[in-house]
Amino acid sequence: MMYFSEISKKMIYQMYKSVYRISVSLLQPHYQLIRYLQCCRKLVKNASRFVEGTLIHHQKFLLLYSTVLYLYYPVLFNYISVLEEENRIFVQFIIVPSKVLI
Repeated sequence: MMYFSEISKKMIYQMYKSVYRISVSLLQPHYQLIRYLQCCRKLVKNASRFVEGTLIHHQKFLLLYSTVLYLYYPVLFNYISVLEEENRIFVQFIIVPSKVLI
């Protein structure tokens, strides 16, 4: 079974774009990610899936990951990148607040 990770403690907020950048590592159960994202629920709306990864061996991971986020936390997520380092996978994505979509 594949486990998802907890989100890093800090989020980088870009004032000029109103975008949150979040780094995720493949370490912890996915419910921690979902619980954390629920705190940001008022900032976002709509739903979208991650773009499939360019690295072939990460595509199943990204598809499963995006499906979990789509089903349990329907928000607009844009996939950025996947990095593999020392047996840990880091997924970076952005959460776009609703005011940016208007």
